[in-house]
Amino acid sequence: MSEAAERISLTSALTLAAFGVEVSGERFAKELNTKHFGFTREEAFSKLTDALDALLQKADSGRLVLHGRFSREANADGTEEIARLPPDSALSYKAFDYRIDGLRFGDTALLWFSPTEDPYRQPSFARPNHYRDITVVRGQLRKFLGTGSSPYLQETKPQPLSGADLMAWWDGLSKEQKGMSREKLWELAKNSHPNHKVTRERVRRLGGPREPGRPKLAKK
Repeated sequence: MSEAAERISLTSALTLAAFGVEVSGERFAKELNTKHFGFTREEAFSKLTDALDALLQKADSGRLVLHGRFSREANADGTEEIARLPPDSALSYKAFDYRIDGLRFGDTALLWFSPTEDPYRQPSFARPNHYRDITVVRGQLRKFLGTGSSPYLQETKPQPLSGADLMAWWDGLSKEQKGMSREKLWELAKNSHPNHKVTRERVRRLGGPREPGRPKLAKK
């Protein structure tokens, strides 16, 4: 499955549309309450609310398909899987609840949060029934809502691995490892440095030119 065809959670979809990054769960709550994704609290709330409104409008028109589960109770008991949320549900269920990656009955709102400096707000639910575990196809979201941007995206962008660290990693490989294909070496380099960016081209240049053909295995 391609990256564009993957389903992402509702929370991740909203942060992608608003800020250009996919963040969900308690990490989302922490970022919104403390760093505000690099904006002021008011700006962050405005961007998220705009993204929620845009998503609901596209869902209401039937152009953006939302998948999830419907529950008639306040908890998750007796949920019913919904292959496609009814488009007109977006007209009534507009309150976003990050704790269930879902939508509750009511006007557009970011439940559990306050746009003021008070970081927490206990919501009141107008009805017990709700939609939860909502997902959306990443490619569809990008097509209809676009991808946002934020200082947070720049702050969390991995920095390139230094030349010295890359050479130290290369020197520490065994002869067998150095004989692997360039593609496998690149994957190994990325896995060895998860917090840094390592390009295929930089790994390709390690060890000098190779003879064409399949890599030779070391003799035992």
